[in-house]
Amino acid sequence: MKSANSAKDGGFTLIEMIFVLAIILTLISLLVPVAFPKIRDAQLARANADIQTIVVTLISFQVDLGRFPACNSNNCNPLNGSNQTLRFLAFGDGVGDLRDKLPPDDPRLVNKWNLSNPINISVIPARNNAFNHLGRNDPNADNVTGSDILGARDYDETESRSKTWKGPYIANVSVDPWGHTYIAHVGAMEENGIPVIITSARLFEKPEGWILSAGPDGILQTSPTDTTLSGDDIGFIFFTSRSARRFARR
Repeated sequence: MKSANSAKDGGFTLIEMIFVLAIILTLISLLVPVAFPKIRDAQLARANADIQTIVVTLISFQVDLGRFPACNSNNCNPLNGSNQTLRFLAFGDGVGDLRDKLPPDDPRLVNKWNLSNPINISVIPARNNAFNHLGRNDPNADNVTGSDILGARDYDETESRSKTWKGPYIANVSVDPWGHTYIAHVGAMEENGIPVIITSARLFEKPEGWILSAGPDGILQTSPTDTTLSGDDIGFIFFTSRSARRFARR
């Protein structure tokens, strides 16, 4: 005859399940405080590495074409400076319209990015997608790469072969570790956007632009006119070759 204690039918008793659950919860309480800082450190490291990749990419593009990828026109010939009117580029997953992944402004900012405002985004939002400019030669977002069609030319300098689009300059940069696009203030770099620093000496020279991630909280706390990072934003002001020439004249 079997005793009551042995009649478990191969299962667990309630007491055993409670005991196992208590062990699991104890392990979680010990590991979580150790794991979270490591995860955050890894996220910060990845964000900084992505931003460095963006910098190298922009420099390579500028060296080859003589301008930054700020074209917002049917004719994206970089020799035509009048078409370099794009305010910013969004670095995300390279898929079409990235507006739903743009980081919002902190409402307390005096000078805001207003990335959702139509005045700051191309009439064809995909033109703000950095991958169209840097990964594929399709800045017009017309699904025609390297086009020589009159009025729909992409980055192809037919007037001069000394500098040409030699991409792809970037394979891909995903959204930042917290799900928002990185932004590059190419409008300021190309002197068509909001300057980073507004002083009497710099009103007509605006060759510095922020490259930013909104950080863990996903909110831009650094203004386009700030000279230092705010909040948990990640990035830095990108000084261009025009910056170096200007400082050399002083």
